[in-house]
Amino acid sequence: MKDKQKTIDEAGEWFLRIKGKDLSISERAMFLKWLAKDTDNALEYHRMELLWEAMSELSLAPSQNYQVKTATQTKANHKYKLPANASATPNSDATPNVVNKTGSTPVKHAFAIAALFMLVIGLVLFNRVNVSQQPAELLIFESAIGQNKTVSLKDGSTITLGGKSKITVRLSDSIRRITMHEGEALFSVSRDNSRPFVVEASGRLIKAIGTRFNIHMSAYNVTVTVLEGIVEIAAGFSESRTGNSAQQHKQTDDTGTFTGIARLHAMESLKYYTSGQVGTISKTDPSTVTAWQKGKLVFANESLENVIADINRYSDRKIILIDKASRKLRFSGTFFQGNLDEWLSGLEQTLPVRLIQGKGLDVIIIASADNSIASPLIN
Repeated sequence: MKDKQKTIDEAGEWFLRIKGKDLSISERAMFLKWLAKDTDNALEYHRMELLWEAMSELSLAPSQNYQVKTATQTKANHKYKLPANASATPNSDATPNVVNKTGSTPVKHAFAIAALFMLVIGLVLFNRVNVSQQPAELLIFESAIGQNKTVSLKDGSTITLGGKSKITVRLSDSIRRITMHEGEALFSVSRDNSRPFVVEASGRLIKAIGTRFNIHMSAYNVTVTVLEGIVEIAAGFSESRTGNSAQQHKQTDDTGTFTGIARLHAMESLKYYTSGQVGTISKTDPSTVTAWQKGKLVFANESLENVIADINRYSDRKIILIDKASRKLRFSGTFFQGNLDEWLSGLEQTLPVRLIQGKGLDVIIIASADNSIASPLIN
């Protein structure tokens, strides 16, 4: 088991990096990988977010109404302001001047980073002394392979998890925030205009107030489908990191203009990728999207790699694709939970693949038909 303090320190380091600067695409990928690697990682990072929000409300965090200039950029006798509860050392040229946003061009400076650093240190020390009172409830829900699991939240919302899925839930009087780590989930959101319901999945935010929507995660993309109401999808990271301009995906409706990634209405679906690319909005059949709740997975021109990943969430017998050629094959069809052998037999007849398996083994290997791998496991 990983050392608790190491987890806290790593969470503090990531929190500081994300708050202090824009992450590159590779750094973002590293952060998401770290976050998904261990449940404790997500818990500790979210605790720091919660404490940051709580301190912001108490004016303990750096104020958003100030910007920083160095002492060499202004008159030595120019007075400076500090956020509430901060102390200043008078007549010190080394102290940066903080000016109102109506002043000159904003300049990032070590003062702001230092303040943030001190806050993170405080958060780490807060964790070290094991203060139990939290500003929001933090819960983790996960389902086993082949299990669909429905959870009811205190706000009246319900979330149904598909096989081998995991989410983190934060609820307070001002927050309804869910982080989706893997799998698939159907969200039925209770309306609360004062607390938007926000789901983070692979670096983007899906926002709803009162609606039903489905999120499906794979290794490389996320598909959001709205069944009722409206959801908004926005970037969870700086747009400059993804290469996608929010203006390129501007949507307009009766309520005005939303300048996020997209706004989805009922019966609409959108796929976005971990690489930063965003697909186009398309109409969808809700009965197909939610078929997994009845033990049925429906695929339409999907890569075999993604198909197998989904089926592995519903089967105790693991399927492995061993070469690139088989991963890139496209599949359309239906998988019924409990009928794995029948599905595999049909797959071998419809696609140029062959199965390598043996009696009593829980692993099934799929290779392209022209793969010359030895087959010692074949019956």
